[in-house]
Amino acid sequence: NCPDSFNRDIDCELTVGWDFPGSNGGAAVESWYLYYAGSFADLLDISVNTPQAMVLASVSPPTATFFCRNVGGGQIQKNVFFRVAAVTSVGVGQYSGVSTVFCANRPDAPLVYDHDGTEGSITVTFQEQNLYKAKVLGYKIYMNDGLGGRLTYRGMVEDTSQRYFTATGLITDRPYRIQVTVVSEAGESLPGAPEFGAVRSCGFPSKPSAPKRGAATANDVELIWQAPADNGCPMTKYEIYRSENHGVTWVIMGQSMMYTVLRNTFAGLVPKTVYSWKLRACNARGCTDSEVVYLKAAGIPDQITTLKAEYEATTAGPNSIALSWVAPDMQEGIPVGYKVYRNSGDGGPVSDYPDPTCGMDSRPAPQRCTVTGLQRGKKYRFQIVGVNEIGEGSRSVEQEFKAAAVPAKITTLRNPTGGYAPSLRYEWDAPNDRGAYIYNYDGQVQKLTDAGAPLATPITLNWNTESRGNLDKTDTFVELNDWDLIRPGEQYRFRVRGYNEQGPAMDSDWGWSDWSTTTPTQDGDSPVGWTLNQPTAPTNFGRAAQGLPTGDPVADAITVGWQGYTVDPAPELGGDEVANAYYEVYAGLSPTTMSSQGTVPSTMLDANYPDVGQSHYFTLSGLQVGTRVYFQVYTWNRAWRSLEAVTPHLELIAAQKPSTPTFVKITSTTANTVDLEWNYPADDGGAPLIEYDISYGVNKGDAAFTIQIGPGLTDTTWAMGYDDGTTESFHIRARTNAGYSDWETVSCCPYSAAR
Repeated sequence: NCPDSFNRDIDCELTVGWDFPGSNGGAAVESWYLYYAGSFADLLDISVNTPQAMVLASVSPPTATFFCRNVGGGQIQKNVFFRVAAVTSVGVGQYSGVSTVFCANRPDAPLVYDHDGTEGSITVTFQEQNLYKAKVLGYKIYMNDGLGGRLTYRGMVEDTSQRYFTATGLITDRPYRIQVTVVSEAGESLPGAPEFGAVRSCGFPSKPSAPKRGAATANDVELIWQAPADNGCPMTKYEIYRSENHGVTWVIMGQSMMYTVLRNTFAGLVPKTVYSWKLRACNARGCTDSEVVYLKAAGIPDQITTLKAEYEATTAGPNSIALSWVAPDMQEGIPVGYKVYRNSGDGGPVSDYPDPTCGMDSRPAPQRCTVTGLQRGKKYRFQIVGVNEIGEGSRSVEQEFKAAAVPAKITTLRNPTGGYAPSLRYEWDAPNDRGAYIYNYDGQVQKLTDAGAPLATPITLNWNTESRGNLDKTDTFVELNDWDLIRPGEQYRFRVRGYNEQGPAMDSDWGWSDWSTTTPTQDGDSPVGWTLNQPTAPTNFGRAAQGLPTGDPVADAITVGWQGYTVDPAPELGGDEVANAYYEVYAGLSPTTMSSQGTVPSTMLDANYPDVGQSHYFTLSGLQVGTRVYFQVYTWNRAWRSLEAVTPHLELIAAQKPSTPTFVKITSTTANTVDLEWNYPADDGGAPLIEYDISYGVNKGDAAFTIQIGPGLTDTTWAMGYDDGTTESFHIRARTNAGYSDWETVSCCPYSAAR
């Protein structure tokens, strides 16, 4: 009935009691004297015969009740000091010891918590409640034997700052009932107990590890966990909690699970959402939460079912295997890469460690890689997994691939020969087999237009095992001559590829079109797909005849001429037409430095132009007088170049023709003989004199009546055999590298015998 405020002036009733274990001195106790005051000093000042209360001995047990407001000291709530003495017929006995009681209600029962335990101990914590202004003096502990027996006093915690108690030496996994009271200046409270009244002599479960992701998709996840140490009490259940706001609020997922369940699947997730998860593990004592784990609503990649070897890849070979695959469904996870596993090629199991040469562990694209460091021709077993931010998918089914590739692409296609017959021969170098024997070649032939392009509607002939009567071919050439497709005077292109057990190689580029070009080679030594013969070289190659439109030689240029082929049909052109032919002129200051100077069309002169022994000509200008130049000319048809026109090369000097030599004297003093004397030409034109032509008769230069005289002479005697008394016409001209001078003609010298 005590107020909890010092300012309330109402009754505060205090009842005190005592025992009397001492001696009555031989006389019966008749009554008890109770002395009390508001301070210790006031208590001592009270006379022995003036007690504040007298209690008859008949009251059992002896107690006295009084109002705190009647105790000196001014305040209602205060410490009351009291003592008691027994009274007999003899007198007042000795005082008891002094006790102090705070004038207030006793404390409320404390709150008691099951704090912890081990296999041989329990620890409880407690917290006092309303003390009604009294000071705490300690805490009393009451506990039973764990077998349902009564509670007994176990001790007092007198350190009022220590609000826990540990009982040790207990038997594992027993439910010990335990109660705690608060002792204050006003008395002892009613007992407080843990929530369930008893505490198990064991520990809470050890902190479980956070749950891990098992099988998962974008909409569900399997969580897997391990049972923690039970610390003396068997596990009872597990609970999974999920948060969608990073742990601010938690929701239990479904019902509690039996302690034997260590995995469960939770559905209904929103793809790509990050959820917070935790595990609660419980035993007979209580529960312990794991750390929080954050898991995205996504699954591991699907199993890859598209792994294949790209035997045609350029990176494949006898010591490598090129792989490719289609990216699997990543189940809303961010792709990380791929891991390729293989065995050692000896038939053993696939390794548990990924092959490092693939290099796709952290590269999600492209979906291909090359595994290197393999042994030629060995067969290896492979598996592959996709990896995303969630983890690795399941391995693909094992597949076996050989360390080899299709043959390399042929890049050496040649067309060395061909003819108007018709015939064409294509050759190639055997390509790299890339780890497997090449057992066959096949190819295709296509007819081209005159411009070297495929026909609008291609005409293609296959040259393969079937067309060869089911025969494989390992020769590195093909002769095309009896096929209906091949016709004289036309151009064809060809491509080829090799086969090994891994399959066909890539086709070679077409020769002679897209790859090689439609034009002839520089040296004209290949038919470049044309069914044409090699043309004949030009004839009569030399300095241009003086009858050509070029006129006389000049000092700073050289004009050469030759006889070409100007009338169809012209077999000399290898089966080609005149309109398709041309001539190429080479020149240089030495035979080894000659280069092409240009081309001359197939027709230069009008059809009615006089025949001067040459039908074509070419002028090399810009020369210095006396420069020595070497020349060569070739005939071209649409494919071939002829052989050289002359051997050795034509050697000419840049000069004009020499001036005309003149006769000084012509005499005849002997029958059939004439003596001739002449002058050296006044101008050699820039080139050394080579010889003189001397003729007689009507037709100057007639070979039957012409002799050649060396350049070092200016006279000669000619036994020409003409009759006595005859007058003849004598002719002379000079020749240099630049050509002939004009003729000098003199009629002279009838013979008369000596008189």
